[in-house]
Amino acid sequence: MFLVLAVLSILGGGSVAAGPPAVGEALSAWFEVREWLDDGEFPEPGTSASEIRIDAASAVGVILRLDGRIVGRGMDLVRDADIIRRAAGRAYSQALGDRVIRDLPENFRREVGSRLALELEIAGPRSTLVAGSLAAAAARIRPGIDGIAILRGDRVALSLPGRQLATGTAGATASTLLRLIDQLGLPPRDLEELRRLDAIQLQRFETIRIGQAGSDQEPGLRTRSGTFIPRAVLDEHLIETVRDRLSNRLARWRPEADPRIERMTDEKEPPARPWLGDHDPVGDRYQPVEAPWRDRLLGIRAVASIDPALIEERDLTLPDEDLLDSEIVDLGLLASTAAGLPNATVAWLAATERFPPDDSSVGLARRAAAIGSVNEEAVSDEAVQAAHDDAWAACQTASEIIAAFDWLALAEHRLTERRDGEPTERAISLRAVRDALLIRQIDDAGRDEDGGIPLRRGGAEMIDARNLRLMLAIGLIDGLPGDDDAGRRRSREGLEGLFRLVRQLMLDDDQAADLSGGRTASGGVALGLYEPRQPLAATATALLAIDRLPAATEAEKRRAEPSTDLEAPKAP
Repeated sequence: MFLVLAVLSILGGGSVAAGPPAVGEALSAWFEVREWLDDGEFPEPGTSASEIRIDAASAVGVILRLDGRIVGRGMDLVRDADIIRRAAGRAYSQALGDRVIRDLPENFRREVGSRLALELEIAGPRSTLVAGSLAAAAARIRPGIDGIAILRGDRVALSLPGRQLATGTAGATASTLLRLIDQLGLPPRDLEELRRLDAIQLQRFETIRIGQAGSDQEPGLRTRSGTFIPRAVLDEHLIETVRDRLSNRLARWRPEADPRIERMTDEKEPPARPWLGDHDPVGDRYQPVEAPWRDRLLGIRAVASIDPALIEERDLTLPDEDLLDSEIVDLGLLASTAAGLPNATVAWLAATERFPPDDSSVGLARRAAAIGSVNEEAVSDEAVQAAHDDAWAACQTASEIIAAFDWLALAEHRLTERRDGEPTERAISLRAVRDALLIRQIDDAGRDEDGGIPLRRGGAEMIDARNLRLMLAIGLIDGLPGDDDAGRRRSREGLEGLFRLVRQLMLDDDQAADLSGGRTASGGVALGLYEPRQPLAATATALLAIDRLPAATEAEKRRAEPSTDLEAPKAP
């Protein structure tokens, strides 16, 4: 990483006028602050030793970490040669007051700076953000990339994207705007009303962040979603590597025993291993502590797809009747068939009779997929076909088809298996939906969103873990016979992009080092590119989707290899 930064420095990376300071300037400043920390002594402000001049810097933020936990933060907005010294000094003073550090003996406190990992964030010039409302302003901010500033007279309230990422608030742009408004002494009102009270101006800016995984590690350029992952062919070895990382992370969601339960006697059957809820790596906590049945069953199904022997009958014992509904019943049936447990399958299948599906496209498609996973002796081909027809009858609009896309694809896959490899005519519709979605897939090797398909959430389009369900569906459709060469090529290229996105969403080692719960969360799938929370369902779905990836053919691998032919340059 240091070599990459050095090359970028030579090339003048980041020197665009409206962008943040150049890499070389930021890197030089980082080393200066690192030296202060290692010495345990900061130069006096206003002296030549404290001056680090970066003309383009409009704000500076410093974060200090001890074993991934933030112990000190400092920010400064006064544009002079001491701006970095003041921000770093505030962060260091806060670190010395940390609950762990303040109780250390004085000789250890003097050396504690050398144990603190350093992140330096430098903001570039600010530009006006034109918006008629807070909602419009929030929509124009790129979370985790753009900083936000609000001016009221000569007062400035500002939020750095690096600090938002560190605290898990990058996706809460509207809340950040309201917090800045409050800092300026204004009431929580929309822009039109605020401008009647006083003249205010909204601005945005980009920053450059230099950080390190540990106090003795080399510095690296920090971005909102970690190291950029390029696209790659669906190589079997790469697929297996990613599958292993996901499996290892999923295993950490399943402690060996529930710590809340007292030790069981030999006379009583031990309870099933618990499943923890969604993980917040910023605070290193699970919310909720125990996963709801929907996520738990999805996790069991994912584990069973890798190794059915890891799942026991007691893992799939039906909960109390008042905890069941049609969705949980369907998920339980899918999990029990994936695990190959006949007793559990019989119990969950019987529950489908007591809990019929709702009449939505999602509910009916999920039921068709669930009963289609059961063998012919337990559920007839006619019953599976009828459920399949009911699901498609409920799909009256394109949005209803997309909402149920993964379940419709799985239902078609199961029915095709029963028809000796012959898909129904609905496979044509599924391929049409696939192609329509892939037309919207982002193809931009310079963005961390590359390979993603924008989906609406909260009134805005974004790339997030919901893409995993689309990836699972497209993988299932790719496995259906009958597609033409052009369709298969579109499918494989689309899956390559989505596979890249999965790897981008997985927490890498550098990101893990910046989070209190990073060691636990490493390898898990985040909710979004700037939302570190890891839903259990996201990692489980990623594992199911990757299990359906088709390995690249030798011809596809050859097409992806760079040409070694030496050709004369062609005229432009």
